[in-house]
Amino acid sequence: MNWIKRLFSKKPEAKQCDIHVVVDSAVYVTMDWGGNPITTKIGGGILPRRAEMILNEKYYPNGKVGEWPCDPLTGKRLEIEPH
Repeated sequence: MNWIKRLFSKKPEAKQCDIHVVVDSAVYVTMDWGGNPITTKIGGGILPRRAEMILNEKYYPNGKVGEWPCDPLTGKRLEIEPH
């Protein structure tokens, strides 16, 4: 019975954020084949326009093709992917 008390009495440990996860999940802007700005992740590929507008709709406030993608939390325009 004591092991049950110990199991539930432990405080959860603080989780540390891995820097690689933050960098790999950063979203940037690239241009698609039609010259429209679209989102891309570091080291990731570029999605076709139809898939882009469905999967990443949170980055397009108005949902229009050619609209510059914005950060859904801050509303600021996303940066162009660095080289």
